[in-house]
Amino acid sequence: MFITIEGIEGVGKTTLIQGLQKYFAREKLDVLITREPGGTVVSEKIRNIILDSNVILNDKTECLLFFAARLDHIEKKIKPAIKQGKIVICDRYIEATYAYQGGGRGLSIDYIDNLVSMNEILLPDLTLLLNANIKTSHIRLAKRNTPKDRIELLNDDFFNKVQKM
Repeated sequence: MFITIEGIEGVGKTTLIQGLQKYFAREKLDVLITREPGGTVVSEKIRNIILDSNVILNDKTECLLFFAARLDHIEKKIKPAIKQGKIVICDRYIEATYAYQGGGRGLSIDYIDNLVSMNEILLPDLTLLLNANIKTSHIRLAKRNTPKDRIELLNDDFFNKVQKM
């Protein structure tokens, strides 16, 4: 089974994933926890580029970097784990691309659909979408005491568009 957890920053994805991991461990089920962008050496390097607050990317370049990271992640980590019978839980996936690059950045859904289709992107069996208001998200992010990344630095207008998607 392939499960994805989606939602804006500070919505509780990590908390839910930790709870699911404990539940499946009690049930003696083998689980792989992973994230996007990331999950492999190549994908983590791409993640660093995408989230670097000093890097300026145009919207399509950003989207294509997410897809490059995703393809490496799918082939090297997700598919092999599924073939081994593991439950794969991924912190963000393709739905985030529709929300962030589609809704937030304004790329057309057709553009993203074409990338999904052309690259035969594996679709999840189940997606759990978590939601919180943007003010709550900001409060939770502030409690982390870590520098904000390039995406977290975006304004509320961007995150309103993401949530509406």
